[in-house]
Amino acid sequence: MLNRIILRKLLPVAAGLALLSGCVVEPSQAPGPEAPPPPEADVVPPQTDLTFVWTPGYWDWRGHWAWRHGYWGPRPHPGAVWVQGGWLHRGNHFVWSRPHWQ
Repeated sequence: MLNRIILRKLLPVAAGLALLSGCVVEPSQAPGPEAPPPPEADVVPPQTDLTFVWTPGYWDWRGHWAWRHGYWGPRPHPGAVWVQGGWLHRGNHFVWSRPHWQ
């Protein structure tokens, strides 16, 4: 019971913090030509709340590639869709666009 209460309180906060982290790595921080490793397999736990949606795990660049595990959480706003990360061409270089809700 306590775990369920904690999940309901902390997951929206964690999801909000993830959204506030931004979605594009600045060119000076971009990993260069190194692509992220293949996705890791996330074990999807049982849904904790019928209103939650699964946000899949993804690789994030933090000076090195770090795996961010998927999680159940509320959709940030009605109609929001998950956008996978990828390389974007910006001028003479490429930048890594983090996966994010849009």
